[in-house]
Amino acid sequence: MRSERLLRWARRLTDGAGRALQPCTPLLATQDPLTGLDDAATFDLRLEELLAQAVSVVVVVCAVDGLPPAAQPGGDPTSDAVLLAVAMRLRAAVRADDPVARVGDHRFAALVASYDSAAARAQLESRLATVFALPLTLPGEAEQALADRATVHLGISTSDDLEPATAAGLVAAAAARLPRRTPTESRAQR
Repeated sequence: MRSERLLRWARRLTDGAGRALQPCTPLLATQDPLTGLDDAATFDLRLEELLAQAVSVVVVVCAVDGLPPAAQPGGDPTSDAVLLAVAMRLRAAVRADDPVARVGDHRFAALVASYDSAAARAQLESRLATVFALPLTLPGEAEQALADRATVHLGISTSDDLEPATAAGLVAAAAARLPRRTPTESRAQR
């Protein structure tokens, strides 16, 4: 029975003569399955494209601490609920056309283009602070208990911060601005 299903699946991926078909849903390969956000490679590509156009950009890196390590691709449903809530908040904090991506197990990034004034950056930072200052409220006792232990940290860099600005450099600069945890804090959150 299982081998028949595998054969049917394999036939759908070929043209009947054994030649592979082009994937019919290329977008799925560029998205995080949990959040539906872009994946890290897509985020980097979009950032490189904007930098090539000499557009002023802000990169926001958002790290979630206090969650258990991701042990499997499906993840833990309780941790997934917290990650999804954080992803939705980051998505809501930026403009609708600004790319937001899941770039690690417990890490997200947003790319905000055309923020070329100090006032616009301050407004973005204020919006991010407001959105993440509110406590996460999730259904279920286990989800809420984990949400109460989770902490969200933000790091921000701009294309004006680096010369020359590169995708890897901007993401690294934003990540470097995340608060550093001491070894004691790291152990306490496990």
